[in-house]
Amino acid sequence: MEQSLQRLEMDLKETQREREKARQELKRLKQHLLERSAIEMKESEKMDEDTRLIEELRQTNEYQRSQISQLEKILKQPMASHEVNRLSNDNQFRKLKETIDDLNQRLANCLRTIESKKVELLNLQTALGQYYAEIEAKVWYHEEI
Repeated sequence: MEQSLQRLEMDLKETQREREKARQELKRLKQHLLERSAIEMKESEKMDEDTRLIEELRQTNEYQRSQISQLEKILKQPMASHEVNRLSNDNQFRKLKETIDDLNQRLANCLRTIESKKVELLNLQTALGQYYAEIEAKVWYHEEI
């Protein structure tokens, strides 16, 4: 009887240790999920900011294209008699074109960044799914024990 009582006490202590260990693991996992959530929120905010920036760049691009179109029309009229003015206006046109090219390059970079963030988010979601599956397996395993 006394041995049986000692075994029960040992089993109880072992169960308490396992329970404490499981609580610590759960606490760690909760913290990990909170950190992941914060990272995902920051990434989402960054993507929103990138989207806003892309829209601003598109508007700037359209505005500058409109300006270029107007400058081209203006340049066509005096070109026949004003060679000096034509060279000056051509120089302005080239600068605006370089600005547009630069903005287009930035836009392309932003789009690539967004695409990579989408892939990264998908990878994080996949990892999180695997993580939940592991947790469920551990819970099931502990329930079976």
